[in-house]
Amino acid sequence: MWHRNGAVQAGHSCPWAHDTYDHIMKTIGLKGCALTSLAMALNGGGIALDPGTANAALRTAPDSQFKNGGMIWDKNTKFLSAGAFRFDTKVRDTAKMRQAICDSAPVILGVKLAPPFSHARPGHFVLATNAITARPDKFVVIASNAVIDVADPQGRRAVANPLAAPITGIPGSSADVDRLDDDETGEIDTTSTSTVSVDSPAAGTYRVTVTPLFASTDMVIVDSYATTANADMRHSMRHSLPYSVGGRVPLVFDLAIKADGASNVASAATGQVTLTYMCGNRFRVRNVNGFALQLRWDVYKTADQGAVAVPGRPAGSAFSEVFFSTATPGTVRLFQGASLVQTKANGGKSC
Repeated sequence: MWHRNGAVQAGHSCPWAHDTYDHIMKTIGLKGCALTSLAMALNGGGIALDPGTANAALRTAPDSQFKNGGMIWDKNTKFLSAGAFRFDTKVRDTAKMRQAICDSAPVILGVKLAPPFSHARPGHFVLATNAITARPDKFVVIASNAVIDVADPQGRRAVANPLAAPITGIPGSSADVDRLDDDETGEIDTTSTSTVSVDSPAAGTYRVTVTPLFASTDMVIVDSYATTANADMRHSMRHSLPYSVGGRVPLVFDLAIKADGASNVASAATGQVTLTYMCGNRFRVRNVNGFALQLRWDVYKTADQGAVAVPGRPAGSAFSEVFFSTATPGTVRLFQGASLVQTKANGGKSC
């Protein structure tokens, strides 16, 4: 059995670990993690190879199969499999990687990246053939100077309110407010941190509402993390609290806990805002929320930009709407704070 650059595992010897890798002054054991990963992937597809025979074949090929001691993935895959397999693509999208693994496709992962991560070369390669997941053991919502109200799929609530007693109606929940009141004068500290956590959350959608107490409340942090027998997984998300015409308004979003271990945060506020192209350079924004939103827009790859205040949905109406026009044609991007809400191309239709 092979493992990590030809190291010995479970008592099996790897005689090729000391073979010269490519034509450089390194061995497969020191340098051949990528080669080993590709050999294992092809072996799983029915191509009888070990890293030693793969290395020998690539070294003696009529045309160069290495680049400065590195693999040429597509070329190597086709050569070693005699054209039976091809190397699909290089991606940085972890969702696509996970989906490929769940579809039983072997995925070679480049790991041990050094910053800046967007341009980093992997320091090591491994082969992934299966994903192990577990439902998150806990999720936490944190906000400063705000009321946090979490409702579980059954409508039970956990509330951390700096101005009222905590509510812990969700099983396994806790609601806390941290502040430093003056013990001598009795003065109440106006700076506080609210935290709601839920242990062993049931699968389903949790509605989270964060209501700011002061204009200084501008950020909410959502943490969810899972622990399995093999790994710890943590996901953190930061949401900017939206502005309204009269000040800050509540942030409402859904936290979906899935039975397969995934967790996802989706903004319910921006999810109920629709951007539509009308004609000329004219666009429409509809808001299904009951509260106002202050949004901004720009025309992609131009200096054309502006702001648009969208009122809350009036009582008895399904939505509110406003219109705006751009100075230049092009794809319009709509933002709430730093978050991209939607994009819409200019259809070039006459009004």
